[in-house]
Amino acid sequence: MLEDLPSERATLRLSGVRLEEFEGGRRRLEVAAGEAKFFRKKGKLLLEKVRIQWPLSNAEAEEEFVLEGEKAAYDFSARIAVVSGSVVMKDGEGHTFETEMARYDDRKRRVEAPGAVRMEGPDGLTEGVGLEVDLEEERFLLREKVYTVILPEAMKRAKEVLPR
Repeated sequence: MLEDLPSERATLRLSGVRLEEFEGGRRRLEVAAGEAKFFRKKGKLLLEKVRIQWPLSNAEAEEEFVLEGEKAAYDFSARIAVVSGSVVMKDGEGHTFETEMARYDDRKRRVEAPGAVRMEGPDGLTEGVGLEVDLEEERFLLREKVYTVILPEAMKRAKEVLPR
């Protein structure tokens, strides 16, 4: 989607952009960007230095899922954002995911990263290929070549809660 942005001039250019979308009185989505260019004929928005965040629906506290990157393109008709360049995602439980490209589907509330992904969290480190994040169910899946290192403290905590 980033490759097919129009070569013509943007219909609208903005700096220091912050957009919030509400649904049922609750913030559903927040987008912040250093710069935004809107292409009306194509129905696309190009963002630079972007941060997108969503409240997690099942969270007891005000936990959020955050997606950041160097660039993003948003297609209004498809309601899909493609974020690229040093992409970092953070969940509300202390996990950080790093990759080069991620795709957010607003209709499905899912994030997919088809390439290599590195995840660091309170219990250790996991690397793999093909990340899927379901924001409604608050779960993630790494599809291939998964490698995990669990910290000794996490193993101790697991032993304490596992039945014997």
